[in-house]
This record gives sequence, C-alpha cells and structure tokens, in this order.
Amino acid sequence: MGYYIYPRGIYEVITSVHERFGKEIIITENGVAVENDEWRILSIIQHLQHIHKAISENMDVKGYYYWSFMDNFEWDKGFIQRFGLIEVDYETFKRIPRKSAYVYSNIARTKSISDELLDKYGLKNLF
Repeated sequence: MGYYIYPRGIYEVITSVHERFGKEIIITENGVAVENDEWRILSIIQHLQHIHKAISENMDVKGYYYWSFMDNFEWDKGFIQRFGLIEVDYETFKRIPRKSAYVYSNIARTKSISDELLDKYGLKNLF
C-alpha cells in the first residue's frame, strides 16, 4: 500500500508522551496493510521490540492492540487495504487466519517473543 514501516516511531511516540504527560500508555491501534504476511509479522515483532525497550526504560506502557483483528472497510480505500490478522474473503465472507494471527496469538499468550522469531524478524542490537 506504499506505507513505510518505521518501528522506532512507536518508541519515539511513547517517549514523547511519557515525557510530556507522565501517564500510563495503551497503544490501541498499530498495524500495517500488506499483501505479504511476512511483512506483517516483521512489523509486529519490531514494534513490540521497541515497546519492550520503552518499558525497560520505565515508561508505563500498559497495553498494545494490533490493528486490525480482521480485514475491514477503510473509509478512503474501501476493502482494498488488508490490515487484518484474519483474512476476509469478501465474496463468501469466509474468515481465514493468517500466519501472523498465530504468531501474535502465541506472543500474547506467552508474553514473550521466541528466539526463532527474533532471529528471523527481529532487530539486532536494539538494547
């Protein structure tokens, strides 16, 4: 969709909000519309790495929600953009979990990112 994935940006925003307001932070919408689900997984892993860095620096991040659970309607693009962890077939309305859905589910359930995922998708030397 022509978007640039810039995971450090989430760290920069968290830092700015923390310094300005000193309140707890909940990230309610972070995702990417891509055809290749590998890019979605990379985006999730790298954004979460930056969030972890912020938390390790005592910034009060209480939650993170990926946008979006399912492909959906975007006001300016219609059904073209595919943000969802779950693919929607708009002809049959069948819902098909993408690999990223399983990756994100495992991260949420275990509260950790496996070494295998970090080796494949993660940023090296972030800390």
